[in-house]
Amino acid sequence: MGKRTKQKHYERLIEELRKCGVHAEIAKPRAELSVYKRSSTKIELSAQEVSSV
Repeated sequence: MGKRTKQKHYERLIEELRKCGVHAEIAKPRAELSVYKRSSTKIELSAQEVSSV
């Protein structure tokens, strides 16, 4: 997956998570997705884990 394609994939995934009430953002400078449950517990997913979702 190219860098721009990953960015778009993450953006779509973030939108879906937000619709479910989960706060998510792209963590910089790493290419990882940070997901926060309502309890403020931070979960980091690698690109490989995200692509398997």
